[in-house]
Amino acid sequence: MRWPVPFDTVDLGDGWTAVALADGLALRDEGRRGTDRGGMEGLAHCVGGYTPACQTGRSLVISLRHGSGVTARRVSTLELSPQTDGEIKISTRHYRLKQHRAYRNKAAPPEAEARLETLFAMLARNEIPVREEALDERKEIETRAMNREEALELMPAWQRVLPEKVADLDADGLRAFLARMDAGLPRLDEVIPPRPPV
Repeated sequence: MRWPVPFDTVDLGDGWTAVALADGLALRDEGRRGTDRGGMEGLAHCVGGYTPACQTGRSLVISLRHGSGVTARRVSTLELSPQTDGEIKISTRHYRLKQHRAYRNKAAPPEAEARLETLFAMLARNEIPVREEALDERKEIETRAMNREEALELMPAWQRVLPEKVADLDADGLRAFLARMDAGLPRLDEVIPPRPPV
């Protein structure tokens, strides 16, 4: 499964690139022990398990690499998370740096830290072409994920007061039911008689 990323590969100069990882296979390759299908060594860390966070828009993972062709190597991986007041700006969206790790979760080397600053500076100066539609899609995904998590938290309270036929729905089923109601279908009390008071 793929998810939207604001850019693919950015040239950071002096043979350095930043690659936004857009699918689970790319995450697994980044974190794998040993070489990937293309012969590039993985960083032997846990980013391969970040697929759910990336799919739901909670994380944006970027690989910092040095060299090209057969000499290309992964140097470090960074994770950004959306924040309304984040210090990192990608177009109209704000992010904060959650982590920046190298091989086996060691601290990123100084040269990778310097390239990270280059990337952030380029983004701040709007020097990187950003796919606005991808940012919009990420925002929509984040909102859906947040709504689902909130619905799951609220389910126990709502299930006590909802009619039995609706109370047995999971969060997704309840959200679909409520969306149908918002679309002008009959009201709940017109379709299902309310439970008697306890």
